[in-house]
Amino acid sequence: MNYKVLGGILIAAIIIGGVAFAASQMQTKDAPTTTPLQSTEQPMDTHTDTMDTDGGHETPESMAKEKAAYEADKSTEVKENVAAKPGEYLDYSPETLKIELAEGHKVVLFFHAPWCPFCKTADAAFKAKLDQIPTNVVVLKTDYDSNSALKQKYGVTYQHTFVQIDANGNMVSKWNGGDVDSLKKYLK
Repeated sequence: MNYKVLGGILIAAIIIGGVAFAASQMQTKDAPTTTPLQSTEQPMDTHTDTMDTDGGHETPESMAKEKAAYEADKSTEVKENVAAKPGEYLDYSPETLKIELAEGHKVVLFFHAPWCPFCKTADAAFKAKLDQIPTNVVVLKTDYDSNSALKQKYGVTYQHTFVQIDANGNMVSKWNGGDVDSLKKYLK
């Protein structure tokens, strides 16, 4: 057999295959698209509102908008999935803090000193009124004398200070003095 003829046939097959492949990839704006991993019976979700003019590829701006919308939906979903839990008053530990934040509860750090008369009064009030701590709120009794890093992080300069933090450990609100009634008043 002639190798030139064989080479010509091979080149023609490659060209025809390439043209056929390119033709199969051309789509109209309204035609459903599929990826190699998708069945042809399941059209891919096309977002025509985020398409740009260079062949239907999403722009960085549209991708950022979609990511922000996804994160907002995920955040709402987490909040909606938090099972109602009676308010609690617990001793602080890094592990307890991590668990409560992961479960989506509102966390308030109570910087307590055992030698502080106001702290003793607040401590007794929280223990006596556990049923009045709002649902999904956890007050963590934090030792004022030994938790210097937390005091510095939240700018706590004296005992009997309360700091509400968000899921990322950022301060939401801060107040001095009080008990369950103050908690309800300042909680965000």
